[in-house]
Amino acid sequence: MKGLVTIGVVGALALGACSSGSTSAAKAKPLVEKTTTTTKPPPVAPLTGLADPTGVAQTRSLVSIKIDNDSSLSRPQTGIDQADIVWDEVVEGEATRFLAMFQSPARNSVIVAARETTVRNGPFDESPSAFTANDGAELRLLDRKDDWLQVTDGTRRIGWVKRDAVIYAPQP
Repeated sequence: MKGLVTIGVVGALALGACSSGSTSAAKAKPLVEKTTTTTKPPPVAPLTGLADPTGVAQTRSLVSIKIDNDSSLSRPQTGIDQADIVWDEVVEGEATRFLAMFQSPARNSVIVAARETTVRNGPFDESPSAFTANDGAELRLLDRKDDWLQVTDGTRRIGWVKRDAVIYAPQP
């Protein structure tokens, strides 16, 4: 019995020593949860690595096309500049073929890359001028014919511009 009393007294002293006797524990500040927000980066097109905010390229099927590039009969290779990736592969001996891979949505606008370019009424160098577009102007793509692109500037002006005077605009 004396042992139980001793254990009880030691236990009471131990519990008393654990509490400092102050009431600061009762006045402790409530825990505040810190919240952090992380911005998820936009999805990227698998083949190009370019931003693809709509995520369309991630759900589209991949189309691969082999294109002859050895004979003069195979030129020009129309549309190859719109491929996401183009490989030049050896197929036999020294003969090669282009492997064009398409997955991104069709590009529908171009940006003028020359200081100033003449947009013509027709797809010919001799066609009269329709209007002039300056460096950085974005033009909506309407049609293609050989090395010419039919474009509009959004103010009802339509014309043709040489393909090498513009670059395809990144997709939004």
